Amino acid sequence: MNTEISTLENNPDVQNNITKNEDDRIFRLAPIALLEIDQDGTIINYNNSAKKLFSKVSKDPTELNLLHLENRESKLKLSEYFNQIKNSTSENVIQVDVKYEIEEGKVIIFLYKFSHYFPEDNSELKIVAAVEDISSKKEEEQYIRRYFEEMQVVRDDLEERTSELALLNEKLRQSEMQLEEINKNKDRFFSIISHDLRSPFNSLLGLTKLILEDFDGFSREEIKDSLYNLHQVSEGLFNLIEDLLDWSRIQFNRIEFEPKVFNLYEVVSSVVNALRSVAKDKNITVVNLVPKNCTINADAHMIKTIIRNLVNNAIKFTPKYGLIKISSGFDIDDLIVSVEDTGIGMSKEIVNKLFKLDSKVTSSGTEGETGTGLGLLISKEFVEKHNGKIWAKSEREKGSTFFFRIPVEPEEI
Repeated sequence: MNTEISTLENNPDVQNNITKNEDDRIFRLAPIALLEIDQDGTIINYNNSAKKLFSKVSKDPTELNLLHLENRESKLKLSEYFNQIKNSTSENVIQVDVKYEIEEGKVIIFLYKFSHYFPEDNSELKIVAAVEDISSKKEEEQYIRRYFEEMQVVRDDLEERTSELALLNEKLRQSEMQLEEINKNKDRFFSIISHDLRSPFNSLLGLTKLILEDFDGFSREEIKDSLYNLHQVSEGLFNLIEDLLDWSRIQFNRIEFEPKVFNLYEVVSSVVNALRSVAKDKNITVVNLVPKNCTINADAHMIKTIIRNLVNNAIKFTPKYGLIKISSGFDIDDLIVSVEDTGIGMSKEIVNKLFKLDSKVTSSGTEGETGTGLGLLISKEFVEKHNGKIWAKSEREKGSTFFFRIPVEPEEI
């Protein structure tokens, strides 16, 4: 008996049968679905897990041929794989998703993991596949994908709303700035009306009352002096009202920007002639140094107003027997105009406050002339209408020079 058992144990065929039976048992009872496939793509064997898995699609695995799948993408990929392994001695693994329609509108997805090998006994190529139902995983992936797509939509919408909110905030900030500017303008107007406008009217009323009450007592020379004073006050009042009207039109955008070609020398000459009597009272010489052939393309009314305000300002702060020079020149594509005086000048602190609405830097002229400072503000607005710049250089007791530069060819506004 013992001799017989020993003989069986040493018999190679017996040992191979035992090993094969153990392999078959492992294959059959494996907890994952396993298939054996021939080189033509037909399933020739499957284990218990595979039988249970394929019951979901109501198919006998042995009735399936993996090269005859309905899914074209999977079919092409498997055909390529099978063609490669027929003529190859290397071992490789591929994965393929295969869809099965179990009922109308409902699909189940199996993941095939293929592997092949060549047995040591040089027998026929072995192809095996582990199969897994990944339908729920695919659903989860689709859910996650849809979730992230929805989140991206939400994010894009949020970014758009954030951008809109930032735009609204910017518009609100600009509105607040405009409101603040309007309030400043309002305060400035009230200041002008309550003080600068009242003062010349008081002078007019006082002078006319004095003349009316004692007209017969005035000599011809005294009447002439009184009339001269009335004229001076009236002229100042007229200029003030003109400034107020210009300023109000600027604030309500009622001044049209109308550029045209004109002779700058002629415009400056008309300003000098209009202010000749004012300059003559102080024996101030005003010189027009603009070239006679200087032509520019700009708004003639605005340029004339700018130059008038600057020259008038220079006369006001220049002592008797002073000199005022009006010059012009070109710098590449810009025209530069300057009004230079030999007046009392200004400190750097005052120069820095010029052209600012919230900084009242007006002071009496060398002969007690009064002003509102509106002339410089209007000049700044008109220069900026031309996309230009205005500035001043000055030193106490050494005079001042006001400059403005504008493009030779104005831009459309």
